[in-house]
Amino acid sequence: MENWVKRYVIFTSFLEIVLAAVGFFLLPQMTSMVFIVPILFAAVGIIGITFLKKPKYEKIIKFSSAFMLVNMLKLFACLIFFVVVYINLQQEQKVVFVVTFMVLYFAFAILDTIELLKIYKKQ
Repeated sequence: MENWVKRYVIFTSFLEIVLAAVGFFLLPQMTSMVFIVPILFAAVGIIGITFLKKPKYEKIIKFSSAFMLVNMLKLFACLIFFVVVYINLQQEQKVVFVVTFMVLYFAFAILDTIELLKIYKKQ
């Protein structure tokens, strides 16, 4: 297993522990779907980085186009998940889910960028 995948798994595990603690102590109305979100983001992020890492992009324009395509596909996949879950939640759970989803989305977007920078600096 590569180092960046290990960091992804560790980061995801840490977020799961933090979510469990916050849900247990502060937000009892937190839905169980919130715990699936980091796993979804980690899986989508690992697939995206693997896709971007495979070919060697000689020109920055090809890499930036591939990067934008991967991010757009990740955004649509997460949006579909979000809409399906949001529709099925009870009213008191919706705000907690939206805030948690947004925070985790940005956290994993930052992690994706950091890991890609580390990979391309080594090359």
